[in-house]
Amino acid sequence: MEFRSIQNDWKKYAKTDVLSGFVVFLIALPLCVGISVASGAPPTAGLLAGIIGGVIASIFGGSFVTINGPAAGLIVIIIDSIDGLGQGDSMLGFKRTLAAMVFVGVFQFFTGVFRKGFLGKIFPSSVVHGMMASIGLIIISKQLFVLIGVNPNAKLPWELYVEFPSRILDLNPEIFLIGLIALGILLFFQFIKIPYLSKIPAPLLAVIAGVALVEYFHINVSSKYNFFGKEYLADPHYLVQIPTSMKDAIIFPDFSFVGTFVFWFHTLMIYFIASLESLLSASAVDKIDPLRRSTNMDQELIGKGLANMLLGFIGGLPIIAEIVRSKANIENGAKSVWSNFFHGSFLLLFLLLFPTILKLIPMSSLAAILILVGFRLAAPKEFIKHYKTGKEQLIVFLTTIVFTIFIDLLVGILAGVAVKMFIQLVSGVKWKDYWTLNMSGDEKNGIWKISSPILFLNSFKMYDRVQKSIDKGNKNIVIDMSDAKYIDHTSMEIIDSIKEDAMKSGAKIALKWGNLKATSEEATSVKRLEV
Repeated sequence: MEFRSIQNDWKKYAKTDVLSGFVVFLIALPLCVGISVASGAPPTAGLLAGIIGGVIASIFGGSFVTINGPAAGLIVIIIDSIDGLGQGDSMLGFKRTLAAMVFVGVFQFFTGVFRKGFLGKIFPSSVVHGMMASIGLIIISKQLFVLIGVNPNAKLPWELYVEFPSRILDLNPEIFLIGLIALGILLFFQFIKIPYLSKIPAPLLAVIAGVALVEYFHINVSSKYNFFGKEYLADPHYLVQIPTSMKDAIIFPDFSFVGTFVFWFHTLMIYFIASLESLLSASAVDKIDPLRRSTNMDQELIGKGLANMLLGFIGGLPIIAEIVRSKANIENGAKSVWSNFFHGSFLLLFLLLFPTILKLIPMSSLAAILILVGFRLAAPKEFIKHYKTGKEQLIVFLTTIVFTIFIDLLVGILAGVAVKMFIQLVSGVKWKDYWTLNMSGDEKNGIWKISSPILFLNSFKMYDRVQKSIDKGNKNIVIDMSDAKYIDHTSMEIIDSIKEDAMKSGAKIALKWGNLKATSEEATSVKRLEV
């Protein structure tokens, strides 16, 4: 994004963007704290991420109305990194994770510099959605115990779900009541249709109600209370723990593990997931941008890289483009990057002026917020969507979830990709087809013919060549895929993306399918040759 454009946007949209930025700040405040705590990091790490994501990444990024900050989709990755690098010491694990983030930022920066941002489009979407649904289920499994004020014995997500019913009788009544009221507020506000009332951020109200109950029950002072003849603890450890001095919020990275395999494993995992989620979210936001602008994905990664490098040096969580906050940003009238900038600025002011308020936030209120976030990631509609797209996509989606829940995220991703490739190979795709694409034509006239299967691993070649045709000013582009024999779901989504990009550039794309037939009624379902 050009700085001249940013200056012009300031003149045109400053008033509306201040308002939208303030509303998003109200939404982001509890989420930044909650995501940070759920990740096993200091609460201020999430706030620093929101601040830097808004102030730095907005200026150097390539999007327009996207909100940057910590996201629930990275909770599992950060927990694993802290556990894996800390060797039993969570603070040491966090410091080593910060060191990993510095390199994540470097990798993202150079991915953008070398213009490889489009590669985020080619990863199998059923695996990505399965990964996100798994993360949602993992978040729920952990936060259910926080909601009732109980420490679990189990570690793996499936074990937590098995343990939870037997621990309900151990719940702390006051803590559970706070969480239950927060959950009720969040659910109730989803059905409110009154315009002015519906604009009040439900997560903020849930936290305010929680703070009021903390004061009422005196949970900020260690004490004991009786409930139906049983004694329970009311203690500040059920509240967010904030350092007494803001200087203590700045935590420096520990590079002592740089020479180990486990360090680079977690670095690459954070880089891969954070970059993929950012690019997918940015693409989704483009579709609802009222001014129909397109994100420069390479510049977006450069902005994220710079921000994540800085966050690694000062003690913040990694940032991505966050879809829910971005949608709220647009709904409240945002028109430019300044809304993201203002949202980060308001977070900074709050952290500097009102840090003591954060110490009164109950963990169970944040747990309620995160349980709802987890449910959205693993909502039933995701399962229905993949069922409608075709049984192949449903199998890949479910495989990713099952292996993630029972083993871990990396195994789940690899299992999902392996099953997808197995299904395609059984369907007649050859191994060499993954690495080659028979595509003839030239960028000048924009007429292309593809005579080999179009698959997730070779589809970037098609995207790159067609995009160059569009960039050269071709207004009429033809893609003949009648001899392709097989086009997978991810490639169909890329073709859909190409059509949208062409439309925004004033170009038209004609697609020739020949005898290729869709396997379901969904527009992006697999297409196969039907003789």
